[in-house]
Amino acid sequence: MIPFVIGALVGATAVVALNNNEKVKKQVSDSAKKLKDAAVDGASKLKEKYPDVKKSVEKKLDCLSSDTKQVKNDG
Repeated sequence: MIPFVIGALVGATAVVALNNNEKVKKQVSDSAKKLKDAAVDGASKLKEKYPDVKKSVEKKLDCLSSDTKQVKNDG
């Protein structure tokens, strides 16, 4: 019984999609454009933050390096 219901739902979805072909194409196109815009926006934000993150990581590495040297000299 359940496979029949699932099959009927899939079939009904396919019929609706085929009957509304232009509408489905437009929705897919709009969704793809929104996804592309979000990806471009995310990439530009990462590019903006990269120098700050790089400086922060370099400071932490320098701090760890100086701590390690101090332990070697003390020990």
